[in-house]
Amino acid sequence: MTQKMSPDELRRTAEAHGLTKLEDAHLAEVERALLYSQSMAAKMPDILLPADEPAHVYQAGYFTPSKES
Repeated sequence: MTQKMSPDELRRTAEAHGLTKLEDAHLAEVERALLYSQSMAAKMPDILLPADEPAHVYQAGYFTPSKES
């Protein structure tokens, strides 16, 4: 996890991501969200393969009902 950011650093980071109309009261929320997202990213495995993506596991044809009558 990273160190706490100064209010100026938080504002610059928020503005760099399109959050240009934040009031000072919102900066604490931005900081909490930033720290949380960084902690979640740190828990992800270092190596992800294409097969790790759920879309590559789903096989639509396998789950369609048979056409036996």
